[in-house]
Amino acid sequence: MYVKHNHLKLIPVIIYVKASVRILNTSKEEKDEAVWNCNKNNA
Repeated sequence: MYVKHNHLKLIPVIIYVKASVRILNTSKEEKDEAVWNCNKNNA
């Protein structure tokens, strides 16, 4: 019961961490793409 309760508390944390990682990865990709587009336009 105690272990199960702790497991349930961890689920939102795992979801939050996965979402944060996905947001960070998306931001990085968008920035890389923006830099690439900027370089392409300047070339």
